[in-house]
Amino acid sequence: MMTESTDLPSVAQSQIAAQKIAFIFPGQGSQVVGMGKDLAEKYPVARRTFEEADQALGYKLSQLCFEGPEEQLRLTEITQPAILTVSIAALRVLEDRIPRPSFVAGHSLGEYSAHVASGTMAFADAVRTVRNRGKYMQEAVPVGVGAMAAQADVGDFKSVQAMVEAGTKKFGRIDILVNNAGNFGPDPAAVSFAKPFAQTEPADWVPWLNVNMYGVLNCTRCVLPAMQQNHQGSIVTIISDAGRYGDAGSEVYAFAKAGAAGFMRSVARGMARHGIRANSVAIATTRTPTLEPILKDEERTKKMLRLYPLHRVGEPTDVANMVLFLASNASSWVTGQTYPVNGGFTLL
Repeated sequence: MMTESTDLPSVAQSQIAAQKIAFIFPGQGSQVVGMGKDLAEKYPVARRTFEEADQALGYKLSQLCFEGPEEQLRLTEITQPAILTVSIAALRVLEDRIPRPSFVAGHSLGEYSAHVASGTMAFADAVRTVRNRGKYMQEAVPVGVGAMAAQADVGDFKSVQAMVEAGTKKFGRIDILVNNAGNFGPDPAAVSFAKPFAQTEPADWVPWLNVNMYGVLNCTRCVLPAMQQNHQGSIVTIISDAGRYGDAGSEVYAFAKAGAAGFMRSVARGMARHGIRANSVAIATTRTPTLEPILKDEERTKKMLRLYPLHRVGEPTDVANMVLFLASNASSWVTGQTYPVNGGFTLL
């Protein structure tokens, strides 16, 4: 813990001096309203750092760091100089308390803080540079536009909560949910698809249910409160024709998919008064990485295509076009429906 004295205890100093020190500076995303305020109030050198940043930028960056509002602090052209300034303020507080670091590095934006720390760039130049860097990034990708990846186990409620929170933090709100996660289990090669249901055990059902059923429940549950508050939302769930037509050997999978469609119809009834729509898209054989090995078997594929009047397998774009329609305002009077995108499979 940092003390008001300019010196650390002698024991701590000797321990630090005996080791090489590395500073790693944070990048964008680590901002929070109130950051640096305690440092500026307690240490004059930190306060002077914020004043230097204010002067270099021509506006009160310090006030945005200390008081917000959060919406403005999240703007890239504000966030980047703010994080750099807090980083350098903390660095300057530490400089006369611990030995000079042997190494400096940074995560993306943090590289500029590392340059200041190593003396290869003046602080005022760095804060103006990252302000422009953030400005150009903001112009390239305006607020609310863009994409992000968030890893999650959709079968785990807390993991989904974290994913939804990350998406909300990035974009400010969530208006559309596409429940697209689906499989025959975490390791399809380990699942015996031809095993008669009467010979299965409850443990055999878990791989199907965890993603295909609980994944839909978890994701839908996590987005609904915000959608209700915004009085707007569209939920689209990808199911399989196995849930409509049946599939011997995949009874549990078919059960999960049929259940997901019924769940969407129930959500549609319950959430309509909140302006939230819910629909399903039922797909048949569609070209995906999982199916590519099967589709390479020309004889097997030829036999399979006899079941499809359009005589081809589905492409991801076939499904995506239907999802886009259901997610957009073009389908604003459509809810509680299941749309087959299957090349006519269920006609035969």
